[in-house]
Amino acid sequence: MNIEYIYTQSGTSDWKNKWVLVCALTLIIGLYVSPALMSIGMISTALLLFTPGALPQLRDNLKTQPLYILLFGIFAFYFISGLYSDNLHYWAERVQIKLPYLLLPLSFAAVSLTKKTVYTILYILFITVTIGAIGSLINFTLHYDAIVESYLHAKIMPTPFHIGHIRFSLMSAFCALAAWVMYKEHFVFKWQWERKLLLIGSLFLVLFLHILSVRSGLLAFYAAAFVYIALEAWKNKSVKNLAIGCFLLTLVCGTMYFLSPTLRNKAKYMKEDVTQFKEGKDVDRYSDGNRLLSWQLGWRIGNEQPLIGVGIGDVLDHMTHLYKTEYPSISSYHWLIPHSQFIYIFAGCGWLGMLWFIAACFYPYLDPRLRNFPLFMIFNTIIVTSFISESTLEIQLGVALHLFFMLLLLSSTNPVKE
Repeated sequence: MNIEYIYTQSGTSDWKNKWVLVCALTLIIGLYVSPALMSIGMISTALLLFTPGALPQLRDNLKTQPLYILLFGIFAFYFISGLYSDNLHYWAERVQIKLPYLLLPLSFAAVSLTKKTVYTILYILFITVTIGAIGSLINFTLHYDAIVESYLHAKIMPTPFHIGHIRFSLMSAFCALAAWVMYKEHFVFKWQWERKLLLIGSLFLVLFLHILSVRSGLLAFYAAAFVYIALEAWKNKSVKNLAIGCFLLTLVCGTMYFLSPTLRNKAKYMKEDVTQFKEGKDVDRYSDGNRLLSWQLGWRIGNEQPLIGVGIGDVLDHMTHLYKTEYPSISSYHWLIPHSQFIYIFAGCGWLGMLWFIAACFYPYLDPRLRNFPLFMIFNTIIVTSFISESTLEIQLGVALHLFFMLLLLSSTNPVKE
């Protein structure tokens, strides 16, 4: 076996699918134990650009699928904002985190993944998330009273490894719905009994989401479930199915509110928290009130230069200045960047950047090819809803979740070319 043979084989669809599977497994392990492995998993996909036939396929897919360009543009806006950012050190940190948006859209545009490869990767993710959720619930059972009480004080039960509760709730929401779709489509890795595992795991993760009671995850789950139900009803031309689906979602929501003490305590704390903000009181130790305040401050910063923003590099400095001068009662430990990806980009890149970002978020709902791909629409909806109340893409894990899995799903819609 010589180098020429290996190079030739690397141009086959089978080899590319296996390579993406290896990269995905590396990234999934990295999600739990090592940021370095996350980076290696993402960066390794660049080898796809050097395989035979990659450049013609890349060129064709960039022409026919605008979403690749829209995702690439996110990096471009962050990078260009450095021209008018004073704090280049913070700007460089932001750009470094966004480097995958420069590379991955090109890498995945050069490959066409099979349904089996994509579902196998999602199946593995589902298993790891389910195991993590089981571990969290065991810990919850062992410390039941203390954890339930902590939800009245803005605390959340521990989640696996270094993954924060917000990101893990988003992963759980996606895996719950992905497992349901794989169950409906009769996917198994080897044995037929795995379909029962998918169904039971899906229902378990829905239960777990309501016990974990993270707003971002619950909002993402219900929004994505509604989109899935609506698209399936549209495809089948059935208003009845839409009505039944919405009724079942409402029933699940209402039932879980009465069954889950953590959810009730979370709702009680949230009401008190938001009231504190609405009445103009000190929100130093109120997570929701401070989050709403960060939206307000971020919007003010963006309007200083509404067309292009103040520059990504200067967003943190502007927020720090406003906290110091106008909200001295809030300790520096609780100072936030704008806790909304939309507002964060508006503050740093203005309307030009935010409108581009909105286009990247909502274009899939206009593309018939993507609308007919339930898993892609579920994932996109989960991520977009997280952008409302979280600056999801300002940490490496958020970028990995958003970009890698979105492109993984997107590339399975690329035409196959050997």
